Amino acid sequence: MTREQQRMLRELNAALPKLVKEEASKYKIKKRDYMLYFVKGELFFDCHISVSAINNTCLCSVTEKIKPLWLDDIHWKFLGMESNSKQPVSLRAVGAFALFGVTVFEKRTELKNWSLDELKETIAEYVAHFHKSIEEGTIDDFVNGLDDGNSSNDLKKAIYYIHEERYREALDAIGKEQKFNYINGCIDVKDSIRKFLKEQLGQA
Repeated sequence: MTREQQRMLRELNAALPKLVKEEASKYKIKKRDYMLYFVKGELFFDCHISVSAINNTCLCSVTEKIKPLWLDDIHWKFLGMESNSKQPVSLRAVGAFALFGVTVFEKRTELKNWSLDELKETIAEYVAHFHKSIEEGTIDDFVNGLDDGNSSNDLKKAIYYIHEERYREALDAIGKEQKFNYINGCIDVKDSIRKFLKEQLGQA
C-alpha cells in the first residue's frame, strides 16, 4: 500500500464502529465491541463487519453466523461454567468461551475509491441483509450448517446431538474433534463430554 492508502484505510477503520452502530440502531440490533448481535426466541445471530486491504485493494467484509442459545449453555455446563448462562447475552458474541455459530452468509465488497461514502453504503447493505437473515432465520439454518465441511463444527455437532439425546452420534462426532479445544482449568470440554456420553451409553 502507498502511504496515502494507509492513511485512507486508517480513516475507514476509525469511522467503521460509528457507522455500523448507526445502521444497527435503525433495526434495534445490538452492538458489542466489533460484533452485532440479536436474539430471536432460542436463536442467537451475530454479524462481523470489517475493512482491510489486500494487494492494494480495499475490501469491506461481512460474516453472519447463527446458533441456538443452548449451544453455549451445554458447552458451558461441560466446562463447569454454568454461571455464564446468566451473564449478559453479549457474552455469547464476544466471550472467550462462547462457541461461534455456523456461517450463513459471507461477502466481500471492493471499495474502489477507499471512500467513507462507499463504506457507509456497503455497511447499510450489510446491516439490512443481517436484519433480513434475522427475520427469516430458523434452527434449520444452524443444523444444516453443521455439515458444511468445517472441521471446527465437530464440537458443535456433538453438542447438537446431546441436545437431541442422540448420544451414539454425539460420541462419534466428538471423537473426530482434533482442534479448537476449550479448557477451563483442568477441565477439557472434549474429555468432559466423552465421559458423559460413555456414562449415558453404559460404557463408563
